Amino acid sequence: GVAVALGLYLFVNVTLMAKLDEELVTRCQSLTEAIEIKSGNVVFDFGEGNLSQYQISNPTHIQQSAYFEIWQFDNGRPARLIERSPSLGVDELFSTNRPPPWDGFRDAELTGDIDIRLFSTRVNLETREQDEDSQSRGLHPPETTDPSHPTVLLIVALPRMSVDGPLDTLIIGMICAGFVFAIVSGIVVRWSLEKGLAPVQVLSDSVAAIHASNLTTRLNAQHLPIEIAPIQDRINDLLERIESSLQREKRFSIAVAHELRTPVAELRALLEVAAARPRSIEESHETMMTSLTSIVRLDRLISALLRLTRIECGREYATVTEIRIREFVREAIAHVQPMASVRGIRFNVKSNDEEKIEADPDLIALALSNLISNAAEYADENSIVEIQITEQDSRIVMHIGNTASSLADVDIERLGESLWRIDSARTYSSHIGMGISLARSALAASDAAFTIHLDKSGVVQFQVEIQFTRHC
Repeated sequence: GVAVALGLYLFVNVTLMAKLDEELVTRCQSLTEAIEIKSGNVVFDFGEGNLSQYQISNPTHIQQSAYFEIWQFDNGRPARLIERSPSLGVDELFSTNRPPPWDGFRDAELTGDIDIRLFSTRVNLETREQDEDSQSRGLHPPETTDPSHPTVLLIVALPRMSVDGPLDTLIIGMICAGFVFAIVSGIVVRWSLEKGLAPVQVLSDSVAAIHASNLTTRLNAQHLPIEIAPIQDRINDLLERIESSLQREKRFSIAVAHELRTPVAELRALLEVAAARPRSIEESHETMMTSLTSIVRLDRLISALLRLTRIECGREYATVTEIRIREFVREAIAHVQPMASVRGIRFNVKSNDEEKIEADPDLIALALSNLISNAAEYADENSIVEIQITEQDSRIVMHIGNTASSLADVDIERLGESLWRIDSARTYSSHIGMGISLARSALAASDAAFTIHLDKSGVVQFQVEIQFTRHC
């Protein structure tokens, strides 16, 4: 905008100045024609009618004023004033004390702060007559002049009002237009920003309304600017990660309570029985060894839970090593045998005892402990839990199956949810959902595939299939 205004100003200035200079040259030519040589003297005969335009000196009519001075040269310098316009009053256009450039245009100032534009030129009267005669006969004018011929200095001036007035008006107009443009632009820009960024305010309010109790909320501000829309997506991704992290922490807390309940209860019962009556040294030693076994198992369990949480958060990787899967199955069965005996549950393990897998021992122990414990606790009473380990190509496949007349197809989808239990299982002490969820997480961290389904051939069979990476 500034460049356009400056360009317009310069264009108008040059145009008006050129027009003013052209008028000065025209006036100078008219005055030159009124200068004559009579009896060897230079005389000026312009006529009263023509001189009327050079009479005005009233400042109120400054735009109609015009000025001139005619000086005769003597020995190459202006020496005698031949004529001057009455409009000059006490002012003068030329001073012998401070001679101006004798040819060309310049600016000056008269009394009363009147700015004028001057045009001065030297005229050789003899040569002028020869030039006019040569031109009338079609001849070229002489290329040299004689300094002894009569020469005059003609100075013509006009007020600069015809240039300065329009320029001042133009400047004022541009300033006013600039202010108007700035105000209108400010209003339009503010309106556009408020309208364009209104969805951003909605987005901000939506973010401010999110707290720990409603992390499931997702932002959905409509018509966001293309530059802001990715921020909403990133915030939603962040909320999803925060929710997932908090869910992991919640599951871990529940898992700790679920897993530690049984060994702590066993240890408490053992100590309560030992404290019920005095014991011999042998009995006390046996009690301490049994308690130590429970504490060691408890310590392993806590370590496995902590490692599982760190692995799920990406702060640790599973430690893969070669293990015999049959040994972990036996250990898990031995742990749940007392409860299984009470319910009449028997285990039938089919394996060649040579199957080796590559997995994290702590996580595999945690997974199998939960799966076999759930089978012992929730299988139909007086039934058999079938455990079969086979080799299939590059995988070791384990099937755990038991009768489950209380389960339906709709229950399978919810078995992995923490703390979920079917109604018929509420008389038991454990949470089947927590056990399955822990087993699934532990197996996933060990790169083992885990699936559950119901087999309704005759009796409803609850089937768990696990595929381990085979050790080569």
